[in-house]
Amino acid sequence: MNIDLRKIPFSRFGSYSAINLGKMNESINDNTLYFRDVGAGDNNPGYIFKIIINTKNDYLITSTETYIKVKENNSDKFLIICFPDENRVRFKSNGLSFTFSFILNSYDHINSLSSNKWELHNYSNEMKLGINLLEGICKSNLVWEKIQTTSGDLLFSGSNIDIDVERYQCVSLNKEVVLSFEEELELAKKHYNDFSTKVPSSKLSHLQSGRDLATYILYSIVVHPLGLLNKYAMYMSKNWMTNIWSWDNCFNALGICTFNETLALDQLLIFNDKQDASGILPDTMNNLYCSYSCTKPPVEGWTYLKMMELNDFFKQETQVKPIYQQLIGLEKYWREYRTSKDFPLPYYNHGNDSGWDNATPFIDGLPVTTADLPTYLILLYEALEKLAIILKLNKDALTFTKRKEEMISNLINNLWDGSRFRSYHHLNKCFTNKGNSLIELTPILISKYLPKEIVDKLIKELISSKFITKHGIATEALTSPLYTKNGYWRGPFWAPTSLLFIDALKNVGEKELSEKLALAYCENATKYGMCENFDPITGEGFDDPAFAWTSSVYLLLSNLYI
Repeated sequence: MNIDLRKIPFSRFGSYSAINLGKMNESINDNTLYFRDVGAGDNNPGYIFKIIINTKNDYLITSTETYIKVKENNSDKFLIICFPDENRVRFKSNGLSFTFSFILNSYDHINSLSSNKWELHNYSNEMKLGINLLEGICKSNLVWEKIQTTSGDLLFSGSNIDIDVERYQCVSLNKEVVLSFEEELELAKKHYNDFSTKVPSSKLSHLQSGRDLATYILYSIVVHPLGLLNKYAMYMSKNWMTNIWSWDNCFNALGICTFNETLALDQLLIFNDKQDASGILPDTMNNLYCSYSCTKPPVEGWTYLKMMELNDFFKQETQVKPIYQQLIGLEKYWREYRTSKDFPLPYYNHGNDSGWDNATPFIDGLPVTTADLPTYLILLYEALEKLAIILKLNKDALTFTKRKEEMISNLINNLWDGSRFRSYHHLNKCFTNKGNSLIELTPILISKYLPKEIVDKLIKELISSKFITKHGIATEALTSPLYTKNGYWRGPFWAPTSLLFIDALKNVGEKELSEKLALAYCENATKYGMCENFDPITGEGFDDPAFAWTSSVYLLLSNLYI
């Protein structure tokens, strides 16, 4: 498969390094490769050095899942780049000269350790790069001023050039390179193939190219345990969304839970040791930083119910115990710290807490209770009931059953207005009346707990042309005055909401519509790529073009829902 490096970074499973063609999100046609480091999260694009090809001739850059090739036109000279392991990148040239031109910030410095070894100290990303010239010639141009290297170039030439670049935090592993480039490239290919062959094929042949792209993205966005990350973590992207978030990780766990159980479970457990005593989970985390400024909706209950449905591995007591403790904490947080005395349902303090950051129910400010929050908590109680029974905690199961029933009653009595669920603004003590957001139809997920009259009205509202298009399910009704093209959660359709509603429709007996929407999602992503979100009218992709949960949902829908 050919990888478009202008949209999708070249990386590998476990690595914090990535290579892009041109600077991200810029329209300038820059034919330069940029070596990046994603170790500082999304506050820093992580540009480390440019790979400048030293030729007056044109050249062609291509990429597969396992190597980049730069081929000089009208000659047999080339440069090939691959990832031998999680910490190393290797460069091999048969005479095509190139330069590492470093992009330096405050306090960064490059030390010459010998005639063929250099070490970059990068302060903003808290890492070091060891550059080891195995074969070839290097001319260095390093300018030191007071406390840092202010500019630095390493120009490599010779009939054969072989360079090993190692990333580390403190000291080099001093691992001697004993294998040839060709041998290490074959190992890289095998590593990717071992991952890829476990991924189920799409049921329809014309979706296989989308499956291949989704597979590569999910393989390449993983980083290894480091700093605050105690497990392998699936970042949302290695473009600019270089973190994990505590609901994005749920959809990634679902996407791989049928063929990579350990990695899937780790996506949920990675937050366990960061869960506050109050029960709140961090909003986002990377190897250097963990934020509690916001949180995310408690979708973990729904997620784990689906994982148990898809794979019996997740019903085993060993797996259930740590998940149960996490869900116990979540339930405590929303019940004790996000439920006021004058309204019986929990609320969001910020749009970001809902995951629907700028959705229209939040247009007049917060706190607001939207119908999705009690819906997720009802499913959380259902998950806690089932997990408690597995753990033989029958008394606890009865407690959760009672709280679930109370939440169902409170949802209907306080947010249902006779025709639909509304959002409640706590300061104004009334329903919000601006916009028409899909978030208010989320109770379709708990149709089995609702009166048939309510379910019928929810389905009727959802399948109207106001939300469903030939491409997907809009997050704001197309007839709403607040619908916005490329409006984030005010119109575009997304992977998580697509899966939630497609699954809900399947469960209420709308099998034909569910399959139609699943196919539309997959065909659209096959055409436009695994973008962060999509235009419901045209289908075009918006924002980050190499997104993990878009890929995860693609794998699920193309294999299980069509």
